[in-house]
Order: sequence, then C-alpha cells, then structure tokens
Amino acid sequence: MTLCTLNIWGGTLSRQLLSFIKDYSDQVDIFCFQEVYRSSVNKIIGRNMRSNIYGEICAVLKNHQGYFAKHLVGRDLERIVDFPLESGLAIFIRNDIKVRECKDIFVYRDGYTVLHDDIATIPRNLQYVSFVAHNKTFLISHFHGIWYPKTKLDTKDRIKQSERIKKFLSRKNEAKILCGDFNLLPNTTSMTILEKGMRNLIKEYAVPSTRSKYYEREEKYADYILISRDVTVKKFNVIDVPVSDHLPLLLEFA
Repeated sequence: MTLCTLNIWGGTLSRQLLSFIKDYSDQVDIFCFQEVYRSSVNKIIGRNMRSNIYGEICAVLKNHQGYFAKHLVGRDLERIVDFPLESGLAIFIRNDIKVRECKDIFVYRDGYTVLHDDIATIPRNLQYVSFVAHNKTFLISHFHGIWYPKTKLDTKDRIKQSERIKKFLSRKNEAKILCGDFNLLPNTTSMTILEKGMRNLIKEYAVPSTRSKYYEREEKYADYILISRDVTVKKFNVIDVPVSDHLPLLLEFA
C-alpha cells in the first residue's frame, strides 16, 4: 500500500497541488493532508489560501473517500470571516479499502475557537483511520502540530501534545503509522516521546529537509512519518515538487 502526507499550505499553490494529486491518485491509496480549508463558499482567503480546497481535492480524487476533521471554525489565519469556513485535517482513502473507523481527538485544547484572538491558541487534533489490508489491521494517524513559537523547539504545550498522542496510540493494537506536519525539530523531547517504540523514517533515511523552496526560514524539518515495528517499509522518499511550502512524503508499506 502507498501513503502520501503533505501540508497543503491551504491550497496557496492550488494549480500545482491539484495537478500533483491527480498525477499520484492512481498509485496512492491514502492521502493525509494538513492545513485544509472547507466551505460552501469558494473564495481566496488570507495568505492566498482557498476557502474550499477540500472540495477541490474531492473533485480530483474521484476514486477516494474523503474524511474531514475540523479544528477551527469561522476564521482563517488572519481574521474572523463572514461566511462558513472550517480548517483542519483531511484523509482520502481509496474506495475499495473498507474503513473500520475514522475519527479524530483533540491533542491541544478543544475545538473550535482561539483564545483572545490569538492564533497561537488554535486547537490541534489528531485524525485517524483504521482498516484491514492483506489480513493485517492498520491505524493511520496524522496531525498538524502547534506552530507557535516558530522555532519548533520544545514547549510545555508541545510536550503535552506529544504525550497525549502517545497515550492514544499506546492503547491501539494495530500496525501504526503516525505522520504529518509535527512542527518539531528532530532533536526535541517532544519528538523523542513520539518516537518511543516507533521508527522515524526521516532519521533513518537521512532526509536533509522536508521544506520546499517556498520556505525561507532556517528550520528545514517539520514533516515526519513514524511507523511501528510491525510495519514493513517497501519504499520511502521525499518528493521534491513545488506544490506547497512543504514537500510530500511518500511511503510504500505492508
């Protein structure tokens, strides 16, 4: 099976993004997307993001079932909006895969508002899907980690976020994959908590960066795929395509 994880930057580069998704739609069984907006209204919102990029992706991935998990309602990153708008996570899984469960849990605050108009307090959730393939049960989970402060170093909230994720995963018996935009540097305590009992493919494959040319700050790590020991890696790579300020991570596994 093949999985792709990507922070889509709110669809800022929508033409390139949708073309990439279409090109890979036949070979990818599961897409995990972060920084996704959903709305009944199609508009350009803050930082040239798109209010219904989720719907645009749905139109491309006709052979996949989409699941959206909101964590914020009623605003983009810059302001409160006067039309229906949700932001969050999305999983798209091929139609012929029988989904057992697809849900989300909050790992930082609770949805769906910020405190005192401070976007640093945007709630964070973990979305997950479980299914059986080739007589093996898998749990795929992903999240978009706390992004303030932008240094991607440890904070009390980031450590607590990791502890909540680890506590949830430790209760699950499936073969596990945890992926997404963690907003963490590799050598943090927050990453060490998540790595316990898991393989960090970014470290194993000595990936030098998961950010595209559109990201100009120094911290070149944010995105990861961690797998439990009962997941077999057939192929793993980071795809160097300019479809976001992040790069897509592609994993073929069994």
